[in-house]
Amino acid sequence: MAVVKPQQYTLKDGRKATIRSAKITDAKGVLKQIKSVFAERKYTAATDDDMHDLTIKKEKEWINKYIKQPGYLFIVAEVDDRIVGSADLYNGNRKRIQHVGTVGITVIKDFRRLGLGEALMKTLLNWALENPLIEKIALGVFETNKPAIELYNKLGFLKEGRKLKEFKLEQDSYVDSILMYKFIK
Repeated sequence: MAVVKPQQYTLKDGRKATIRSAKITDAKGVLKQIKSVFAERKYTAATDDDMHDLTIKKEKEWINKYIKQPGYLFIVAEVDDRIVGSADLYNGNRKRIQHVGTVGITVIKDFRRLGLGEALMKTLLNWALENPLIEKIALGVFETNKPAIELYNKLGFLKEGRKLKEFKLEQDSYVDSILMYKFIK
């Protein structure tokens, strides 16, 4: 069972955030948080257009999957009993790639640049260090998301490659995906 104990962080603006494992009962709050980020249409592969069939029931099933898998972790960040960020790590489902954990992270706009993304990433990294399956952490980030790239560099991630025109924003408007990694073992 993939679980982390709740941890308290003080954000740069003085507010307290709790980072903890997601629970089935978080489905509604997680869905609201993710929809908020996707609606911005800025740094995510999915947009609010892709969310039309996502339901609380499906979100509960997704969270449950993360709870049950030994190489998966899904965490949320709460401020004043509101989910304002989330992050997940999942390992490969085949023997030769089960040592690689892939990371995804979302933080709602009003809570960015306050240290919340860093706290979420550190929580994932600490959990992965203790997980016997995970040896490498991998992620992809929009080349235009300079704050995220700076954070990943600060945490010891290195550039592994680039996927050209990975995201099509509009007709004739593309963004590359920067692939980054960190060996933890």
